[in-house]
Formats: sequence, structure tokens, C-alpha cells
Amino acid sequence: MPLIRHFDILYIQQGISRLPISERLELLPILTRGIELDSSKSSLHGAQLFHLLLQLLGHFKLPPRGSKEDGELRTTLGVDDQDAKFLSYWFGKLILLRIARNSSNESNSPVDCPGISADEYKFLTIQGKPDVWDPTTDGGLNLAETKVIVSRLLASGMFTDEERFLPALFASADTNSRISDIGDDTLKRVLPTTDLENRPLVQQLLEVYFGRYVQFLSCYLFH
Repeated sequence: MPLIRHFDILYIQQGISRLPISERLELLPILTRGIELDSSKSSLHGAQLFHLLLQLLGHFKLPPRGSKEDGELRTTLGVDDQDAKFLSYWFGKLILLRIARNSSNESNSPVDCPGISADEYKFLTIQGKPDVWDPTTDGGLNLAETKVIVSRLLASGMFTDEERFLPALFASADTNSRISDIGDDTLKRVLPTTDLENRPLVQQLLEVYFGRYVQFLSCYLFH
């Protein structure tokens, strides 16, 4: 079964670029619906599906914020609560992602990406494929443009304030003003409804900031 899924995704990746954009966008609900469950079965397949989703989102036109279509976007794309949490988590990690461009393999390690673990780095780069974030290659994406796209999507009606808080916080600190402006705006809207003393939220912030030392710090702070 894993082998069949692997070849299925390979064929999909090769064929999707040949479809008209309108037909590609029809695949969006198919990719978003159940993406958390698919990824739980295989991290590699989940990473491939996530990358396909990012490719399609580059052609997706968001409805005006606050419109009826915006409010129904979660339903339109077939996203349940687990899928939304999965997507908001990985969109946040994507916003933190950094890719070094030189000949040293060590430069492409997660050491260059504060807030991202080695496994998360592998997921976002599909096991370290060099062309995933190279827009000059077939199927490669522009990292900065993709961050802008997911930041805008996070600000839409597809996500709740709780789901978008951390990604918006990450986006607000980005050095690219196109990303940070969206993050700042989103953060201003979600802060009034966010409990900054919520223990799971504080633990997530500690994990992003301190990485593997978070368990020790959590025990120290909360006990």
C-alpha cells in the first residue's frame, strides 16, 4: 500500500501541472479534506500532499474578508477541526522556515531555522529535496511568495482565532514586510480573544523559542 501511494503521488505531481488552472483548483478540497489523517499514516506522503496543496494555493483567489464566501471557506474546502489545526501548525512552521543557498549541505540543516525541529525541516523540504524551494525547477516553489500566500489564508475565515494566533505571531516577526504586515494585522484581530496565560499556548511558545529544552523549562515554570 505505501508503495502504491508513493507512485500515485508521483503521477499526480507530474500530471497536475498539465491541467488548466480551473481544474487544478477543483482538487483543493480533495487535498485539504483528511490531510491530517493522511499525514499521520505517512510523514513522507503527508509532506508531498502538503507541497501539492501549496502549489495549488498559489492559484487560489481568496474571497473578500468578512464576506459570506469567506465565512464559508472552511466548509467549501472540506476542512474539519483536525485538518485546520494541522494546516495552521504547518503554515506556522513554514513561515519560520529558512533555506540557505550555497554548496554546503550543512547550511541546509534545521540549525538555520530556529523554532523548527529536524523532523519538521524534513517534512517542509520533503526529506531534504533540493528543488522543493527552488522556483527555477519544475514544481519548485518560491518560499517568500508561499509565505505571503499562507499568511493571507490564515487571516481568512478558514481558521479560528486560536488556530491562527501562533502563525500570525511568527509572521509578524518576519523580515519581509509583505509577510509581517499581514501578521501584524491578523495578530491585532486575534489578541483580544487570546488567553496569554493559557498553559498549552505558553508551552508551545517555549518549545518554539527553546526547542529541546522546553520540557525542563515547563517543569520549572509550571510545578
